[in-house]
Amino acid sequence: MEARICRYGRHYYIDTTETLKGRGIEFIEKLTSDRLNIHGAYKTGWNKYRVTSRALELLKDRYPIRMEMRLD
Repeated sequence: MEARICRYGRHYYIDTTETLKGRGIEFIEKLTSDRLNIHGAYKTGWNKYRVTSRALELLKDRYPIRMEMRLD
């Protein structure tokens, strides 16, 4: 499971092989190879979600999550 914060810091995007449900979790899409570059090709078939900060805290207790931080 991989997470990254959105541009404005109000929620997070999570890519995972798991099916997630619950309050604060919104399914966006199933990732396909035509939408991924060569470095992200291993995510083909994964699910993409938008989650709130509170939902992320609850998910951290249940799953190991790798965070990606991009600096300008």
